[in-house]
Amino acid sequence: GQAINVKDFIEKPGNVEAEGLQAAMLHMPTDAFLTVFGLYVINDPEGLWKIIDEQLQNNMRDGSGDFSFTAVLNKLQAQSGLRGLVVDGRRVDLGNASSVPHINDMTERHS
Repeated sequence: GQAINVKDFIEKPGNVEAEGLQAAMLHMPTDAFLTVFGLYVINDPEGLWKIIDEQLQNNMRDGSGDFSFTAVLNKLQAQSGLRGLVVDGRRVDLGNASSVPHINDMTERHS
C-alpha cells in the first residue's frame, strides 16, 4: 500500500465535509474515499496515554457527550504526526445488508 501523512480525522463527515475532502484528494477516483477501520500502530504510546488522561481528567467530551478517540488522534497528530497506509480494497458495512455481497441469498437460504 501507499503510506500517507494524516492531517486530520473527521468522524462521520457530512456530505459537504466529504465533498471537500474528496476535492482535496485529487489523485483519487471521484467515487473513492479514505476510511479508518480501527487498526492503529502508535509510535508515541506515552503521548497517546497523556492525551487520553488529559481528556478524562478534564472531562473533555464531544458534542454527543462521549469521550472521543478521534479527538485524541487529532491531538496526537498535532504533537507527533500520524501516518496512514492506503490499502486497495473494499469496505463492507456488516450492519447494512445491501452492502454485503450475496447477503440476500444467504438470508433466504437460512430463513
